[in-house]
Amino acid sequence: MGNELQNEICDTETVTISKAKYNVLKAQYSELEEKVQWLMEQIHLARHQQFGFSSEKSEYRCPCSTKWSSGRTQKLLSLI
Repeated sequence: MGNELQNEICDTETVTISKAKYNVLKAQYSELEEKVQWLMEQIHLARHQQFGFSSEKSEYRCPCSTKWSSGRTQKLLSLI
């Protein structure tokens, strides 16, 4: 409960800074956002390179996947 009260107090406070300082902070924020985006893309690429296509899961499972034995496939085809 103490944290909630502290958060409410922080949310209602106003800080005044110069326009120049605001612009500097805004530019720094934008630069950090770009760096985070770049890092997220690098993580995605590294995971893709490490695990490749074989780890990507699909909702559709082909009947000729490795879980189907050739004997089972022949039995199913004979029923058609």
